[in-house]
Amino acid sequence: MRSFSSLLIAAVLLLSLSSPSWADVFHPPRTILLAHAGVDLNDSVRLEYRFIPSGDLTGAWDPQSFLGAKIKVKKDFIVETYLGWVALRNEPFASLTLNPEFTTFGYKWYIWTEVDYRFLSKGGYYFAQADVIVADWLQVGPECEGWGNYSSASSWSHGAGGNLQFVFGKIQLDTAVQVRDLGKPQFILRTHLFF
Repeated sequence: MRSFSSLLIAAVLLLSLSSPSWADVFHPPRTILLAHAGVDLNDSVRLEYRFIPSGDLTGAWDPQSFLGAKIKVKKDFIVETYLGWVALRNEPFASLTLNPEFTTFGYKWYIWTEVDYRFLSKGGYYFAQADVIVADWLQVGPECEGWGNYSSASSWSHGAGGNLQFVFGKIQLDTAVQVRDLGKPQFILRTHLFF
């Protein structure tokens, strides 16, 4: 893990030094806040609510609300289904998340996959992350993320890279570097608040 972090830092420094301008090398960073709340209905089902003020807090206010169920299908496999609303666009959407967990080579892995569909615009979003749990407070792994319109393949923006997640009780800081559309890298900070 230490060598991965050192390599990532060295790559960012080299890219920074070889270019006269930050904007020449990197996409603008994104900062995202996600609030999670829920209540357990029984040992297998949790009613869940999520709120995202904006896809990027440095940009415009674009709130999204999700309400759904988190269902533990097996001890190590969770399915989440949500219906949501994008407030400013006045548009409903559906979200499906699959979360398997497994252990290999003595490490526990946690996988998060999400696909969203907006009913009126045919807009979409996907996210996948596979993290090994290094310590109670640290997870590391690859991720990919994209958004676009299902009616136009050329409208999609894709990104892939690595992430480090820091878990502090009910606060989780998810840091990532993604290369977007096989071009410039982008720094991302997701802050998860669990109530």
